[in-house]
Amino acid sequence: MKVFSSLGIAVKALLSHKTRTFLASLGVLIGIGSVIVMVAIGKGSQKEVMDVIAGMGENLITINAGEMKRRGGRL
Repeated sequence: MKVFSSLGIAVKALLSHKTRTFLASLGVLIGIGSVIVMVAIGKGSQKEVMDVIAGMGENLITINAGEMKRRGGRL
């Protein structure tokens, strides 16, 4: 019984403050949309980078700056 009473109070509050309800809903929609767009941009960029790396082929030599460090003991 308390659940229905609470829902009734919530609906009355939402209907009595229409502007506040609209702005809150709009903020939630904009936030969710922004997250979806950012995830899509990230996934698209990741795919693009992976395609470029895959397009370089296997004949690729990587050179890193700095001194070469040996590991292990003497011969």
